[in-house]
Amino acid sequence: MGPDLVLLGANLASHRAPRKRTRDPRDPSRSMRPGVKPGTGRLAVGLAVYLVLAVPLFAYLWSTLNELLAGDIRPVRLGIAVVVLPLFIAVLYLMVRSIHRWEARRQAAVSGGSGEGG
Repeated sequence: MGPDLVLLGANLASHRAPRKRTRDPRDPSRSMRPGVKPGTGRLAVGLAVYLVLAVPLFAYLWSTLNELLAGDIRPVRLGIAVVVLPLFIAVLYLMVRSIHRWEARRQAAVSGGSGEGG
């Protein structure tokens, strides 16, 4: 078998019947409006949810710290603050992760990548 036949065989193998492409529902090319970044509305709703969760937690921690620094030490309030602090940190962590994921998808959409990021 000569090199020409091998190349011809490789060329024929690459010409298969075209498959019907299934579109990902998150595909930015499916947007109704041109120029809209992928997931902007979803990000806004997600940030609103994170803010609704984080603001009361932060307010409780802030007021507890103010009372503690003023010399008003209440063990029950401090106990609740010990539980609220990890919850607040978890909400912040999830928010940062969501923003990073959104940014990676946006960068992939701009550069023509797959849209998934780490």
